[in-house]
Amino acid sequence: MARLVRALVLSTLLSLAAAANPAPYYISAEVVLFDSGSSDICGTSHGASETFTTAAVGSSYYMGLYKGYTDETFTEELQRPAAEAHLGMLGPIISARVGDNVTIVFRNTLDFDVNLVPTGFTPIVGDDSDFLDPVPSNTTVTLTFTIPQEAGPTAYEPDTKLWLYKSMVDPTAHSSLGLIGPILIANASTSATDTTRPPGRDIITVTQIIYEFNSPLYEMNMRGRTAESFGLSPTELLETQTHHSINGLLYCAVKNVSMVQGETVRWHAAAIGSDLDLHNVHWHGNTITVHGQRADIIKMIPGSTYSLAMEARSPGTWMFHCHINDHFNGGMIVLYEVAPNATTQALLTAQLDGATRDYYVQAEQDIWDYAPHGAYMCGGSAENFTADQLTYVGNFSDRIGSRYVKGLYRLYTDDTYTQRVPRAAADEYLGLLGPIMKAEVGDILRVHFKNTLPFPVSMHPHGVWYDKSNEGTPYNDGTSAEEKRDDAVETGQTFTYTWNVPDIAGPGPADLSTKAWLYHSHTVEDADTYAGLVGALIIGERGAFGPDMVPLDVDAEVVLYFSVMNEQGSLFLDANMQLFLADADWTVLLNDTQVTEQAEGGESSPAGAFAESNLMHSINGFMYCNGPHIPIARDGVTRVHIISIGTEPDVHAPNFQRQNLLADGRAAPSVTAMPGTMQSLDVVAHGSGSSLLTCRTVDHINAGMMALYDVVGDVADPPAAEAAKTYYVQAETLVWNYVPLGLDGCTGEAFDENAKQYVAHTNVSIGPEAIKAVYRQYTGPDFATRVAAPATAGLLGPTLFAEVGQTFAVVFRNALDMDVNLAFDAGLIPLSNASDPASTPVAPNATHLYTFLVPSTAGPQTNDLSTVAFAYSSGVDIATHQYAGLVGTLVIGRAGAFGGDLSTDPAPVPVGVDHLYPLLFLTGDESVSPYVVANLQRTALDPIGAQNDTNFATSVVRSAINGFLFCNQPDLTAAVGSRVRFVLIGMGTETDLHAPAFTAQQLLAANTHTHSVELLPSIVQTVDVIATAAGRWPLYTETHVHYDEGMRSWFNVSSA
Repeated sequence: MARLVRALVLSTLLSLAAAANPAPYYISAEVVLFDSGSSDICGTSHGASETFTTAAVGSSYYMGLYKGYTDETFTEELQRPAAEAHLGMLGPIISARVGDNVTIVFRNTLDFDVNLVPTGFTPIVGDDSDFLDPVPSNTTVTLTFTIPQEAGPTAYEPDTKLWLYKSMVDPTAHSSLGLIGPILIANASTSATDTTRPPGRDIITVTQIIYEFNSPLYEMNMRGRTAESFGLSPTELLETQTHHSINGLLYCAVKNVSMVQGETVRWHAAAIGSDLDLHNVHWHGNTITVHGQRADIIKMIPGSTYSLAMEARSPGTWMFHCHINDHFNGGMIVLYEVAPNATTQALLTAQLDGATRDYYVQAEQDIWDYAPHGAYMCGGSAENFTADQLTYVGNFSDRIGSRYVKGLYRLYTDDTYTQRVPRAAADEYLGLLGPIMKAEVGDILRVHFKNTLPFPVSMHPHGVWYDKSNEGTPYNDGTSAEEKRDDAVETGQTFTYTWNVPDIAGPGPADLSTKAWLYHSHTVEDADTYAGLVGALIIGERGAFGPDMVPLDVDAEVVLYFSVMNEQGSLFLDANMQLFLADADWTVLLNDTQVTEQAEGGESSPAGAFAESNLMHSINGFMYCNGPHIPIARDGVTRVHIISIGTEPDVHAPNFQRQNLLADGRAAPSVTAMPGTMQSLDVVAHGSGSSLLTCRTVDHINAGMMALYDVVGDVADPPAAEAAKTYYVQAETLVWNYVPLGLDGCTGEAFDENAKQYVAHTNVSIGPEAIKAVYRQYTGPDFATRVAAPATAGLLGPTLFAEVGQTFAVVFRNALDMDVNLAFDAGLIPLSNASDPASTPVAPNATHLYTFLVPSTAGPQTNDLSTVAFAYSSGVDIATHQYAGLVGTLVIGRAGAFGGDLSTDPAPVPVGVDHLYPLLFLTGDESVSPYVVANLQRTALDPIGAQNDTNFATSVVRSAINGFLFCNQPDLTAAVGSRVRFVLIGMGTETDLHAPAFTAQQLLAANTHTHSVELLPSIVQTVDVIATAAGRWPLYTETHVHYDEGMRSWFNVSSA
């Protein structure tokens, strides 16, 4: 990378009277033979650990790691203290305080270029090296930085805050190499005796799937050996080299994670990697607070960093693990120890002064129907399933269909288990979910469990306070056989679980009055939960519930379980095959190797088709709106509890069409639900009638993850509102060029071989141009004069503006040759065509008027900035129209947020903000676009031949920012000291894990500061950046595969 001009901005936020200068850090990148763990210490893998620990090359690989030294001679390596023994492959901790100037002397002893790029730091001008420059082999450089105020902990974070440093020369290869290290920043101190790190225990865990075959040292590790020499297929060899690690270690090989009951430790968690690196890490036995909310799990994607107060309240040896099934099975597990403290135990026990609530729950076998109506019901009446939908719900000679043998939790009246407690009619939508058990802080839950299934199962709770004999999870925790009776309750046996609800099990200071916790069987977690053994606990603060156990501060309460239920991984696979496919050839249908290898070759197979047919994309066990309608209170508050369990495809974006979700003091159209997710939020519903509840992840919509909800209650007239502005928007086509510079704008050079996969025109690829459908703004109803759009907007439609309490109108014209519309994900109140403006199609050449009122629930909430943003797109075909290009932005401010008349200001900017940039991060797929055939014909490609070629499947991937690849977007510009508001929009499917990152900048959200934000389908994040350092800075996604595919741009900060 060319040398960048740097300037340090000494603003009031960055300067202190006298900056401290801690001793320099001496860090070397060098080859290390690293052992990730040669056995299953946890005792959880049921023999599967051998694939990752002893097969093929084994557990020891040469890696390139950051190592700390005592001085510039690099002769004496720093020895880690015992408290840092858990860090594994991570580099040395860099500690500093806000206002410090930090010097890093970095030496590269590897045989190729690497570097050391810290996040959270602001660079200081120096003659030695630009900190982004590659550092050649056998070269030493000195890097100097200052620590800005924004890098320090915020109010809801502990005394130190985690940032990371890593090599950015080749993020994909160098993360597999192991070049990653932690930074801990504390706030400034007025005491001259304070060290760079406050007293207390810091635990750091970085979750990552390490692909050893991507490492630059791969040939060194293979030493000429091949898959054949190991007796493996190529696919099987790659599996052995896919390490689901925490700090580079597998199956509880992380050492010395310990604390004392009553201690609050600072636990820092981070994730790096690619599109399968979604990591929901879960603490057994204890809870944490994250931004003031109580949790025992946090959800992360590449680039996520969290600093948490971990409250050690339950003594024993406990698991900390990723809740993604594949990652748990692959060894992403740590054991941590809490030593007992009698005083803390007594204090917690004294809090249990409430009721003892007894529940009688039985695990029993049943046949469950995911589509009991036998038809597609999302239109309000029965329609025949399409051929694609029958993939999942059709019963054929090689398909089980919609009915499966399941194991379900069911509630009974007493310990005779003879009389089931019937569900109220209003609760029938709960479907296959187990009983919803409720308690308040101070209560004790006593769950009497009987297992009638032909397998041992259990009940494992989240969030509540329990001891080792009530955990419901088998692993090597050092407990006795008597204490393990809860872990696997045998067929016909009973066990009584005691789960306590002290303060640490209830809502946190930033939570609502009630919160959801999961419970599920954890004997063999993935098989048990796929069988159906899942339910929810609802815990309220003291006095939260009325006599009917409904929260006093809401009008209704619902629980929603989003999951891709993999019936092929269920306890009952054999039973289902015998019952529904007795005459099928099981060997062909279940041939997993055939599935993987043929899929990689672009071929379909009976096994692959069968595996897909068993992925039941459901809400509470119902698909394609086949469940009872979900009741939502009109103009009142409905508390919605969302839970999820599963594996990598379980990236969900629950969305109530026409409504907003109010969570974490913020307004949003959707929230992110991933395996292990438990979140509670409120909906204040407007309108009337039935509407769609969906997961807005594209593949999940198509596969059936849809339900209907009813807004119930009296219809109120909308309040009077101030008229703001009328917009004129047209949907039209254009030929779009993803790389208008004709070269790699990130390097300034011709495209390399990697980039050519996505932008070159060949006999099986359409090249850089494609026909797209876009929204464009015009000045009037004749649609004759287009409003000029910023060049940076690219494919993105016009940005529309409104304030809370205002009305605005959109005159929409469809100039396409297919039905589309303009649907807002903003919880607006429609004032025209109120029946269903979101899904009503607008025919070609037709014009439609939309008029909306902006209620307070669609505007900024307490933890939002002065504006919030939402996407709009075509609701006629949510799945494919976004890939066509039909996406735009709506920005809503508090009253007066824009400081002027929106009807006359053509490009309003919020008060106190200098620039506003909307950015769409989307991995598009031109093969899914409605224009795929037209694009093939336009580039003279054979439609059938091209679409059957694996190279074509790669070439149509477009990991773009506003439709630009490889830094071909015009620079996003700002001046030093200016405040820039970024509206970051996510769309797409389960692999669309995007983490926008801004080099040398910190992103300021309402309650945290961070290097990157989590952006998933249907999620919009609004953040500010204070431009502190002049230069042309890379803007990119932290998700490695999308980075390699070209999701990069420039943020250009001028010094004048």
